[in-house]
Amino acid sequence: MVEGRRKKRLESLLLRAIADLLTKEVQDPRLEGVSITTVTLTEDFSEAKVFFYIHKGQDLGKVKKGFESAKGFLRAELGHIAKLRRTPDLKFIYDDTLDLFDRIKER
Repeated sequence: MVEGRRKKRLESLLLRAIADLLTKEVQDPRLEGVSITTVTLTEDFSEAKVFFYIHKGQDLGKVKKGFESAKGFLRAELGHIAKLRRTPDLKFIYDDTLDLFDRIKER
């Protein structure tokens, strides 16, 4: 139970930190306007799945390349912010949930 609370706290910390880093530190124009929606950690904390949303008109391919380019910087900064012995590997995944809501709303 304690491990579950720790995992949730760390996921929340990583979400806030990544969102903050994207708005204040990352200078890549491909990542402007990207919203981080959720972060989920594996049970052993070795991988963090970072779900993101982009607004209409943004190129998903360019955004993914932007994340790949910024991945090393983000991992290094997260290691300092979260004070982790081993920083999880970051995997960026497009969150299409809001697109689904838009399609349902249009019906």
